[in-house]
Amino acid sequence: MKIWLGNSNTRQQLADNINQYKTIYRINGFIFLVLGLLCLLAPMVAAEVLNYLIGGLLLVPALIQISLSYVTKRHWSYYIGSTIYLIAGLFLILRPNEGVMVLAAVVGIFLLLQGCVQIFSAALYAPFRGWQWVLFSGLVSLALAGIIYSGWPATGVWLLGIMLGVNFVVFGLSMIMLTRYS
Repeated sequence: MKIWLGNSNTRQQLADNINQYKTIYRINGFIFLVLGLLCLLAPMVAAEVLNYLIGGLLLVPALIQISLSYVTKRHWSYYIGSTIYLIAGLFLILRPNEGVMVLAAVVGIFLLLQGCVQIFSAALYAPFRGWQWVLFSGLVSLALAGIIYSGWPATGVWLLGIMLGVNFVVFGLSMIMLTRYS
């Protein structure tokens, strides 16, 4: 059973987009595939790298915002948002084990939402051969979200890297397979 969404113009626009940017779709898929395999080979390292990366990404704007607020003599309320960023970034960097657990919870929410979006996207791609791969990717994302929460909190640390790896591999394959049949 194929689910058709949109009119024939939408289907044609999707087909044209896939055909016009086939190489970009494939490169995108290949990058996700490689990153996913790296995450699967070293899931604990992947989880830690993600933790420190996000911690650093929170610290940099926090420090910039605090500095700019001080230099420009902004109202004290401007410090509140940047302080939240600062505390979150420091928490992830100084408490990596707890940070990974929090990130695993956030990734679980992300996978749940991404799975729903991918299933909807599969319906949009239903007129094209290979659309089942996009549906499969969405279903895998939903399953991964379920696995994260079913074993919580014991599975949080190592599971984060594996989940990201599996998600990246399946998404990468779905992009490659979508272009293969178009």
